[in-house]
Amino acid sequence: MTTDMELAEIYDAAADYLEVHGHCTGTLVDETGAVCASGAICAVIDPELLVCKPFASVDEEGRFTKDGQRWYDAIQGLKLPITLSGRRMSLTRWNDDVAEDSFEVIDLFRNAAKGLRNNA
Repeated sequence: MTTDMELAEIYDAAADYLEVHGHCTGTLVDETGAVCASGAICAVIDPELLVCKPFASVDEEGRFTKDGQRWYDAIQGLKLPITLSGRRMSLTRWNDDVAEDSFEVIDLFRNAAKGLRNNA
């Protein structure tokens, strides 16, 4: 399990990555190197995750690898909106359909990091 301080570092690094490389929708990483919210998390945990997709980061017994687990924990740790069905919205859907621009995605990460540090 990833600690709160590790998650805060991942979120800040993901925000930094977006500021440098840009934000995209509809794909993990686009042809210019811009990334979606999930792609930013992948890029800072292990850039190889951008190539092989985070959900492919499992061992032969179907368990997450360490990097795959860190990606999963980081996604689960974000406070995303609740849908009408009562379930938390996926990061992919929020990135593609709700977030209005890169600043909103960056703010999501910065606020998540700040909240974790304030609760420590």
